[in-house]
Amino acid sequence: MAYGELVFIPTPGMGHLVSMVEMAKLLVHHDPQLSLTVLIIKFLLDSAFNSYTNSLATSVDAARIRFVHLPRVNIDTDLRRQLAHFLYGKQQASRQAGCCGTANSAGSNRRLVGLLLDMFCTTMTELADEVGVPSYVFFTSSAAFLGLMLHLQLLQDEQRLDITEFKDSAIELDFPSFEKPLPAKVLCSVVLMKKSVRTFLEHAKMMRGTGGNVINMFDELEPHAVASFAGFSNECEYEQWLEVTTGRGGSAG
Repeated sequence: MAYGELVFIPTPGMGHLVSMVEMAKLLVHHDPQLSLTVLIIKFLLDSAFNSYTNSLATSVDAARIRFVHLPRVNIDTDLRRQLAHFLYGKQQASRQAGCCGTANSAGSNRRLVGLLLDMFCTTMTELADEVGVPSYVFFTSSAAFLGLMLHLQLLQDEQRLDITEFKDSAIELDFPSFEKPLPAKVLCSVVLMKKSVRTFLEHAKMMRGTGGNVINMFDELEPHAVASFAGFSNECEYEQWLEVTTGRGGSAG
């Protein structure tokens, strides 16, 4: 059988990886013509993380979900080079399969159809563009927090506000994805520090240019936040998928 293949690129952290792996299991369960490759990136020596990744091969259907362990790297340029090499090879195999009409032992019966990137791997969207496939973002946090990120990014880039000036402020901010105003002083520290706020909100900006965003939640959990995305710009289409830690589901689409 010919499969459409998605490549998952999770952030190398336990919470991000587990959520993405559980999403992978759900996707292959619901679509028999989909296969997935999850790239395992290791930056730190973490025994719990390593034990989990080592157990993955025996916990899934190996014919449908594959795990590729990338060599440990220390800098972004090395990681980007590894990912580019992997994706170019994957795309070349897909093209050869399309020309020859046959599958080979290298897995050419799998046609690369897109990348699903962790919310902190948005810089990899350019790799998807280079190999000619769409990219999507898997947002491991809540829909309300995604709305907060997007709103802060607009305040910073369009209204030219210095977000860090909200630190220790007594004012309350209105976010469309929150039902009530949020005290500025309780914003996460990463957006209140000059050394990190621009990098953090750049992820939100890049999410707008992807093929869509998958949020780790279900409609009934955050009805107000979900409703706040109604009528959102077509360039960033939002979909709510099954909330992977409880097994409950909402509408997809």
